[in-house]
Amino acid sequence: MIYLRRIYGRFLRLLKGLVTAFALVCLSASGAAASEATGLVEAFHENLLTTMQNAKVWGFEKRRDYLSGPVRVTFNSGIMVRLASGPNWKKFSDQQKADLTETFYQFSLATYASRFKGYSGQQFVTIEEIPMRKGRVLVSTKLVKAKGDEIMIGYVVNPNGDGSYQVIDIYLKGKHSELAQRRSEFSPIIRDQGFTGLLSLLKQKVLNLEAEALEAAE
Repeated sequence: MIYLRRIYGRFLRLLKGLVTAFALVCLSASGAAASEATGLVEAFHENLLTTMQNAKVWGFEKRRDYLSGPVRVTFNSGIMVRLASGPNWKKFSDQQKADLTETFYQFSLATYASRFKGYSGQQFVTIEEIPMRKGRVLVSTKLVKAKGDEIMIGYVVNPNGDGSYQVIDIYLKGKHSELAQRRSEFSPIIRDQGFTGLLSLLKQKVLNLEAEALEAAE
């Protein structure tokens, strides 16, 4: 009986050690994901600040050229346009999916080049990282304007499976999902006009942003 108690005690200690080790590994992985996610977002913010500080000298085209790399690295355009397209995504061919992904990227790029067109002392501040399902991390940040006004911006960062991370959604003012907005906009277009209508919509959005930038520069 004493021998069995000793064996049982050793088993409990071993089990406790395994549970503790597993918990530490999980915490370490979660911390690594948060660190990678935050680093990704902060690097993008640095590029946005550089764009804003040089906006007047560069103009729209130079801003777009400068941000082309950071936007492609930071955002997973493929996942974003797939989620925004909803169930209809499965109906598109591989070439159609590739065309939509590239055009969505061009739209995102033109949006940032158009939106960040001046600097007056704004700063980005990282607030916290919040673990989400499927290994995702919500990086909560804010854009602080010179007069103290703040705009809350949350980035949903997704693990790609190869050790890298990319943003797949943005929450403006802490609650408005960009993907939800895009899906609401894309759904009737896909229903009525299919792939051609959606691709035309995205291309027209890019052209509109370019035209607005040129008009503002005159």
